[in-house]
Amino acid sequence: MSPRALSPRVAILTRGFVVNLIVPISLVWIGSRLLDALGYHKRTWLLVLTQVASIPVFAAARTWFQLWTIDRRAARSGGVLPPRYVGHGIGDIGTLKDFMEIHWKTGYLGDGLSDVLTTHGPTFDLRVMWEHSIITTDANIIKTVLATDFPNWVKGDVFQEYMYSVLGTGVFNSDGQFILSQVLTCRLSHILFVNN
Repeated sequence: MSPRALSPRVAILTRGFVVNLIVPISLVWIGSRLLDALGYHKRTWLLVLTQVASIPVFAAARTWFQLWTIDRRAARSGGVLPPRYVGHGIGDIGTLKDFMEIHWKTGYLGDGLSDVLTTHGPTFDLRVMWEHSIITTDANIIKTVLATDFPNWVKGDVFQEYMYSVLGTGVFNSDGQFILSQVLTCRLSHILFVNN
């Protein structure tokens, strides 16, 4: 079955289940088998407790490694990362709760970001539920991403998979050579329709 045949929610949940549950529990199980082979016998309750404890430990280690990797790549290329908004609660779940409360009061989800924009500037790093997101209202950055340097902002397979039901295979959900054909098609149709 192709990934586009699944709904984005099923794909996200499946990927999260495999990465966050199966991998750490499997690593603990493999470790216990190695200990058995070396002659160390363990108790079943200790194995179960270790497997349960491995899930948050693995998630924390994976999150820390992602942050470390991003910092290293930025330092290696001479880049400067935007300021990081540090929320509250595990996985910044409190931040998500605050944004949702503002959304229910005003009707606009983005209203929750206005306070963050005033304290952190027009571009900042927001991590809610361990997802890394760069939020910007800077017109120059938006123009660069959408117009002048569009081909260099690769969406990638994950973004395309999640946004396929909304964007299809159009120019805003494309990478590489397909973008050029989409842009040329748009320009050609603009010339034909405007001039006629």
